[in-house]
Parts: sequence; C-alpha cells; structure tokens
Amino acid sequence: AAARPAAATALRSCRRVAVGAEALSASARRSSTASLSTRPYDAVVVGAGIVGVTTAHALCAAGLRVCVIDRHSHVAAETSWVSSGQLEPVRVDHMRAYSDPAALGVRGLFRIATGFPRWTINYLLYALRCRLVDGAADQMTEDIRAMGRASIAAAHEFERAMPGRSGFRFGRSTITSECSFPLDPTDPAMLARTRSGSAEPAVAFRAHEVATGSPSDLCEALEADCRARGADFRYGCEYLGPAGPAAEPGGGGGG
Repeated sequence: AAARPAAATALRSCRRVAVGAEALSASARRSSTASLSTRPYDAVVVGAGIVGVTTAHALCAAGLRVCVIDRHSHVAAETSWVSSGQLEPVRVDHMRAYSDPAALGVRGLFRIATGFPRWTINYLLYALRCRLVDGAADQMTEDIRAMGRASIAAAHEFERAMPGRSGFRFGRSTITSECSFPLDPTDPAMLARTRSGSAEPAVAFRAHEVATGSPSDLCEALEADCRARGADFRYGCEYLGPAGPAAEPGGGGGG
C-alpha cells in the first residue's frame, strides 16, 4: 500500500524486518485466528519483544496499518519479559579506574568472583582489552554515557506519550552506605533509610537523573496503544522467511 511521506520515513528508519502481507501469508499460517492475507497491511513486524513493539508503535504513529506476529501467546515473552533495570546517563564514571583490577581491592575482587562468576569473566575480558587497546576505557565510558542519555530521553518520551502507563519511574542517582537487593533508587522507602544505630541518612544523592522500569510493562502499554491505533497482534504465528513454506508446529519464530 502506498504510504504518506511521514509513513515512508518511518518505514526506512526501522531496523526491524518488515515484510508485505502477501509474503507473510505464504510463510506464517500457524495462527489461531483468520489468515493474515484477508486484511491489507502497510507493514508486518516479526516479533513482539521490546524492539518489535516499539517499532510497531513508531509505524502506527506515522499512520501505517500494522500487524505484529509472534510465536508466543503474549507480548514480551522472552528476554523482554525478564529484563528490568535502571537507566542512568553517567553511571560508568568508574570504568576508567576499573580498567585496573587492583582498583577493586581484594575484598571487591573476592565478592565478584564468588558471587558473580559471569561478571568475573566479563570483567577480566574488559580489563584485558583496556590493557591491549589504548584509550579503550575512555571510549567505552563515553559510548555508554551516550546510550544512557538516549535511554533517559526515550523514557521521558514514552512517559509523555502514555502518562502513568509507561512503567518508568524517575528519580536521582543515589549512593548508599547500606543496601539490600532489589534496590530501586526511585522508591521513597529506600530513600528514607537511615544508617544502622544512627539517625544519619544512609542515602546521598548525585546530581543526575535516573529512571527505573521493566521492558515487559512498557511492551504491554505499547501493545495497548498500538491496538487503539488499529494495529493487529497475532500470536501463535511462526515466521520462516518471505519465501518459506508453511510452518509446522514446534518450528522457530520471533519473540
């Protein structure tokens, strides 16, 4: 279908693969609903994780008729369902110092090695790279800062688009002398803690803003918003490629 200029721009900017409905109907037939070929779409997005649903949301906002397919029974069924965390623009000021393992001290190294073996491997690989590549620590720090700034901006944009439904909470970055996990720097109860046996606050503040949230909450809100704009979500669909045969039960698919 012909798309308006704004819609065409949105299509070009998407990094997720979108295919025509004709190709999809030949390769995605395992669905609990009617065949997708009975309805015209401007774009079909494969996978209803955070990348797929945000892509669909952008396409819907540009005025396209969109369908999202996924092999699972609901949105964000794989990595996007279990992920959660904190967005922080200058979280990694320490990375330059941490390029030297001695900066952690014996206690820090022991805690990481025994409690987080995968972190230990990643850390050693990072330290090795910083020693072999001049300026690697500085470049990695700047790259992660840039991603953090972009993530904070995106979180605000989603909150403006869906007030109170984006799943994001905003606060200031904290330094705490006493903590237990899970730790949420935007939780008022956590911010009000005092040190053991003292009235002194356990939490100090840094200047920059942070956001906490869960991709699964955001995916659910975006799905509802896309549906309100006329998008279709078809679950239980297997996608094998634009020219593949009809999928058999148990095959691969998006997620």
